[in-house]
Formats: sequence, C-alpha cells, structure tokens
Amino acid sequence: MPSHPLARFAGCFATGAGAAAIALVGLDQAAPLAVPLKAAWLWLSGTGAVALGIALPTIARL
Repeated sequence: MPSHPLARFAGCFATGAGAAAIALVGLDQAAPLAVPLKAAWLWLSGTGAVALGIALPTIARL
C-alpha cells in the first residue's frame, strides 16, 4: 500500500470507480441510464471506496 495518504485515496477511488464501471455496463444494458445518473454512480462509488479505505484500517486497529 502506498505510504502517502493522497496516493492511497487516489488508488481507492480508482478501484471503486473501476468496479462500479464494470457493474454499470451490465446495468446500462438492462435499463439504459441517463448520463448524469451514470456520472453520479461512478462518483459515489469512488467516494465510497475512499471512505472504506479510511474506515477499514481504523476498525482493524480496534
């Protein structure tokens, strides 16, 4: 894991957004979504991954 916090956050965001993009492809084929909804989906997924990247190590230390 990178030692700099911004590198860790960027990695978490990219991983979350990437996983969401894969899920979004299948979801969009089943029911086409508007572009703003797709952008919100990717943004919230990346942000959620960053939140987990902060919370999980903290919880593990308890």
